[in-house]
Amino acid sequence: MKISFQLRFGALLFALVFFLGSVSLFAETGTPVSEETPEIGAEYAVIFNADDAGEILYGKNETEQVYCGFLPRVMTCLILAQGANLDETVTVTRGMLVNTPQISTAQLTAGDVLSYRDLITCICVVNSQEAAVTAATAFAGDLKTFVQMMNEKAAELGATDTVFTNVTGNFVSNTKQITTPTDCAKIISAALQYEIIAQAATLRTAKITVNGKAKNLYTRNMLIEPTAAPYNSAAKGLFIYSQSAANTAIATCRKDSDKNIISLAITTKGLEGVYKDAGALLKYSRNRYISRTLLTKGSAVEEITVKNGKGVDYVILTPANDVIAMIPKIYGDEKATLTFDLPESVEAPVEKGSVLGTATVYCGGKEYGTVELKAQSSVELDYFELYSSKLMRFFSNPVLWIILGGLLFLVAGYIFLAYRMNNPKKKKSTRTTGSRIRMTASKDDDEEDSRTPHRNGCGVLISLLLYFERREILPAAIVPAPVRCRNAGNGYL
Repeated sequence: MKISFQLRFGALLFALVFFLGSVSLFAETGTPVSEETPEIGAEYAVIFNADDAGEILYGKNETEQVYCGFLPRVMTCLILAQGANLDETVTVTRGMLVNTPQISTAQLTAGDVLSYRDLITCICVVNSQEAAVTAATAFAGDLKTFVQMMNEKAAELGATDTVFTNVTGNFVSNTKQITTPTDCAKIISAALQYEIIAQAATLRTAKITVNGKAKNLYTRNMLIEPTAAPYNSAAKGLFIYSQSAANTAIATCRKDSDKNIISLAITTKGLEGVYKDAGALLKYSRNRYISRTLLTKGSAVEEITVKNGKGVDYVILTPANDVIAMIPKIYGDEKATLTFDLPESVEAPVEKGSVLGTATVYCGGKEYGTVELKAQSSVELDYFELYSSKLMRFFSNPVLWIILGGLLFLVAGYIFLAYRMNNPKKKKSTRTTGSRIRMTASKDDDEEDSRTPHRNGCGVLISLLLYFERREILPAAIVPAPVRCRNAGNGYL
């Protein structure tokens, strides 16, 4: 059967379109991008690495301001985990319950006594507003002071577009409580560094102690409830919020990664929509990113010169810890590159494990962290080498040789002067006529010269020596006796 020209042309056109579409999967800068984008209906979304200070891996309107109802409770848990004695008990009061807009399934009542640890569990598992109010009031003395602490902590974390006005997350129409998905990533990342929060946020069920008796709690996050329709086996839970007057928000974590890769979605489409979006974000992060060890603790990465080492003139450097990063799968097995911040050399002795510098790790042109470099072994000090090198440096100093040359010149001059003073030359006349008169005159001239040493070439030096001797700067033994005797009382000094 013959294939028509139109059919051939259509097939060729389809192949060309497919090829151009494949090429467009790479950014103009040459940086590889995902083979797909998440299909979500949420107006705001981010995927971030909570183990790397909230590094954004994917974002949709991530810097736009939006309301996120669970974030105040996350910040409340963060401040408590950081500053409270978690085993200290707190009593729920009637005033605390009056300040609570909605009572949760924890159903705490006035007079209940439970620990800060159990209050955090209530907040994370059942979104307990009464637990948040109770803990905040007991910790800070009043809610206003605690909210101020929340805003100060947000600024400390770099969440500069976030404002807190309450601890419950309850929405009111004139609220000024606002944040951004990027700020959410920073705050959630900081909170998950505390084990009490990281564990409680992923629990389906929990048991707390109230008034000395056990009480069971059950999660409201259907994403991690196997019997619920939205259940997703790849999710570990975390935080959820839904209020029809505001929006619905969810943050969940991947199970299949040794990193805390968090997917956050905020939408006005209700719980069904946010659960669907959470699943799409989890799938995207799983298909797009992979956890890889770029640098292994203890591996030899560089060496540095050691001066004055005993039998060794260098030491090997190893990373103080692993560098594990989430990198795009499309990078494949591309090797990591390192840049070093090291001195040119170090002095012995060097102790094993001492930090001698740092290395910054890159992959695919992106920085993934900086790690300290430690000495793999010890290097003892060679004292002979040490003092030999010090002597070499000492005698190689040009200033030293200038000083020594000057001293030698002065000593030579002094010796010459002393010799001349102790061995004066006598003038002889070869003429007989008038010899006595000339000899007498010559003798007088010699005496005059010896009495006035400043008239000859060495006179200034002799005068200085006598000056220092008389002021006891130089000992008398240094100045030649003839010089001292002949110049005594002459008034030249």
